[in-house]
Amino acid sequence: MAAINDHGALPEGEQGCRDFHGNPPTARLFFALWPDAALCRSLLPLVQPLHGTLAARWIKPANYHITLAFLGAVPQACIPPLTALAGGLPFAPCELSLQRLECWPRAQVLCLTATPPPALLDLVSGLNTVAGQLGLPVEHRPFLPHLTLARRVRRRLPPQAITPLAWPLRDFCLVESRLNTTGSSYTVLQRWP
Repeated sequence: MAAINDHGALPEGEQGCRDFHGNPPTARLFFALWPDAALCRSLLPLVQPLHGTLAARWIKPANYHITLAFLGAVPQACIPPLTALAGGLPFAPCELSLQRLECWPRAQVLCLTATPPPALLDLVSGLNTVAGQLGLPVEHRPFLPHLTLARRVRRRLPPQAITPLAWPLRDFCLVESRLNTTGSSYTVLQRWP
């Protein structure tokens, strides 16, 4: 693995994290916003009444998050340069206001959505730049912050405005996801700033 230069990039011509041969050990990673327990509790009055009316696989509150950049299977040897680059990104604390409950039929998810503040858009852009510098996948669709409440939602619900729920954003994290028979389990590997 090549060293990262002083500008936070790989030397010209280097392939980065995809420049591995064979089958190196990998970790399924993504950058995310991870709510604290108080915010998760504040969602319960909104979510609990839906449990009885909507057949779905409900996400445990401890697993609530907003994905900022999904990286997929990353060679474990790439985690140190990834964390070094991500840790160097500027991050201005801001507030995210969750304002709508939406059901996305194609993805079969029920989620809360928000309009991203400029500071969050800057962070997501920086994270995608970091991923690209290391040869990892980069998302090209516009970023739409959403917190998934349930998966495998079969019935369509019309979008509805909710009483805005303020989420003070003070940090972001790198998360490892492990798939199992009941869904995914998550481990926060590092938080910034």
